[in-house]
Amino acid sequence: MEIDEQQDQVGEAMYLFEEAKNKIQEGGLSTETMENVLEFLSEAVKKLVAVKGEFDIFLVPVYIEYGKALYRYSVMLGEELFFVFHDKRQEVGESEKTEAAEQVEGNLEAAWEILEVARSILENTAERENRTMLADVHSVLGEIQLENEKFECAISDFEKCLELRRRLFEEDAREVSGALFKLSICFEFAGKTEDAKRHTLEALALMERRMSRLKLSEEEHSEMQGICEELKEKLKEYTEGSVAHHPPAAEKDDECVHMPPVSKTS
Repeated sequence: MEIDEQQDQVGEAMYLFEEAKNKIQEGGLSTETMENVLEFLSEAVKKLVAVKGEFDIFLVPVYIEYGKALYRYSVMLGEELFFVFHDKRQEVGESEKTEAAEQVEGNLEAAWEILEVARSILENTAERENRTMLADVHSVLGEIQLENEKFECAISDFEKCLELRRRLFEEDAREVSGALFKLSICFEFAGKTEDAKRHTLEALALMERRMSRLKLSEEEHSEMQGICEELKEKLKEYTEGSVAHHPPAAEKDDECVHMPPVSKTS
């Protein structure tokens, strides 16, 4: 491929990437819009891989956006299918249910694979921006594992996310408290209530500290206050033992497999 052609390919790919991000940032996404986003990102990846190869660090932001979009689309599709399956006015055959479930599962698997490529590229890089992206990758991988009911794997990914964010951000940064809260959810679903309670307590303490330490906008203060109230309610459930019981699902927790890190080439 000639140099000019390569530059054109990269330019077209980045245009598609930006268009996809713009659609996501607009909000109010439907499954149809997400399908368009996925088309843009899929084409962007193809063009970049053709020029730079699969494991070039230049592709990482596109991989991350693509993986996030696939995960988000799977969740949206799953929610839609749930309501269809439970709507008594609509008759849905078993074959249709199976096909729909396989579609959701396939998108989750594709998201995991793409994010694993991003993780393997970022694993051996030390730059702050790359470590920030690596934390985000582990966060979305954790979400996918949680969706797949692989709770121990989800815990592992969110713990790595938390470890990275503690190094990258202020102690009471929302990125840190957010990772703590996600971990608490994983522990709850894994049947580890005390661990869930401990992480919820820490998340609440950090958010309250941040609210008292910084002069926040009225909107942000109100938002954080609402989250704190939710965390307090969750702690009350843990203390009273009224939290929904989630028996450990060890049979669904296959060994957490990861791609080996890619040697740093750029």
